[in-house]
Amino acid sequence: MKWWQKFKLQLSDLGYTKLTYTSILLYIHFAFCLKQALSGPAFVDFSYILDVPLEQVTYVPTLTSAGIIIGTLLGLLHRYVNRQFTVVAILIVQNVANTMMPFSVHLWQLYVCAFFMGLTASAWLATYNVWLIEMWQDKSVKVLLFSQLMHGIGQVCGEQLDRPYLTGEQHHQPVSSQQKHSTDSSVFYNYTAMTTSTTTTNDNYTLYTGASGPAVHMVTVDERRAKLIMPFIISAGIHVIGPILMLIMFKIKPYRRTQEIYKIDETAEQQSADSDGAAAANRLTRFDIIARALVIVSLGSVHTIDSLLPDFTVTYLQYIPVHFTASDAASVTSAISSTYTVAHMLELLASFVLSTGCIIHLHFTIALVAFLCLFAVQHSVTGVWIVCIATGFGVSILFPSMLAYFGQYVPITDRMATGIWMAWGVVNFIPPFFMGHFIQQFPSVFIITAVALIVISFTTLRGFMYWFQLKLTVR
Repeated sequence: MKWWQKFKLQLSDLGYTKLTYTSILLYIHFAFCLKQALSGPAFVDFSYILDVPLEQVTYVPTLTSAGIIIGTLLGLLHRYVNRQFTVVAILIVQNVANTMMPFSVHLWQLYVCAFFMGLTASAWLATYNVWLIEMWQDKSVKVLLFSQLMHGIGQVCGEQLDRPYLTGEQHHQPVSSQQKHSTDSSVFYNYTAMTTSTTTTNDNYTLYTGASGPAVHMVTVDERRAKLIMPFIISAGIHVIGPILMLIMFKIKPYRRTQEIYKIDETAEQQSADSDGAAAANRLTRFDIIARALVIVSLGSVHTIDSLLPDFTVTYLQYIPVHFTASDAASVTSAISSTYTVAHMLELLASFVLSTGCIIHLHFTIALVAFLCLFAVQHSVTGVWIVCIATGFGVSILFPSMLAYFGQYVPITDRMATGIWMAWGVVNFIPPFFMGHFIQQFPSVFIITAVALIVISFTTLRGFMYWFQLKLTVR
């Protein structure tokens, strides 16, 4: 038998329909992550376009989190509504909400777009993960690894797509000698400044007259908006291919659910309760509730760090003493996202030598040390690059590894998944309130927030380990 005949036979055994749906889902997830990566690096540009303080723009993740909390419930619609139509509707709303962001002329319009982005994001993630697990069953771990790969590639592509069209802060860039000596003293002109006695600046310009060097073209609001629209339009074209493919497959070969996998866990729990008696069942229920609460808080906290990096890294890097440009800061964020792919490959090799628990502890240590090192390298471009890449490597595999680790002891059902995504939304709801207020004057608030989330996640992880050992002792 020829090699292509063997390959064709293997594909036939797996099922063409399952492979096709999996490929479409992975592509949609890539486009989803690409879309999600566009808004965070553009926070400074949005503040100039809308003529509002940066603090108000950084509330966008808060509105997204509010949508996430509600959207987790929509993710359960796949049980009652045709799954393909549900996914198509979610993706269309998501595409429209994201694409309209740079067209916003009022802050509330940007907030509405962010809310619907969060609403559709959590609904997509809940439906998507359940669908893959349902199709692949015991082989789903390998498929989910490809899913994480699509996540990393999508983030990198989104940030690279954004980078040429970002303007960011311009008051850290050099201006001409004439501009430098046109006022009595060296000052910053904020975005509300209109004129001085000898120098005229347009609305939303930002000039640092204390710098020296060649003249820099100060980008107008209209130019900022025109530039920022481009990556959102391009990503919309990439994103819309997913729902089109899903509709085509629905016409050719509609998906049919083959197994109710989530009833297995409920049955196992009931059998365990019946065998141990009523008193033991009550005790185990108490243990299980606390254990699952620890799992939800730990995973929700560590996943918030995953959101924090793409949302605030570009803004943070523009206000530290070394003053990155928006474009350079986006390049750093892309490098962070690239480590996600590399880390997953290294994790596969490390899993042959180290246990999952050991790998998790190692990455927690790397992430904590790297974030703390950011305090020391804020005056060095090279140091910032190295340490930021280290933070990405430390954080990259924490969520999937912890999910696999917890899954050995607690059944990760669709209800648990809903709780995890809801916890992510609740935890992610809080940081933008104080980060937006302090990040311009005190950019290290970004580091403090990340360290706090690492401590919360690690503490609850250790609490789960202790609690599970206590459960075994009681039994």
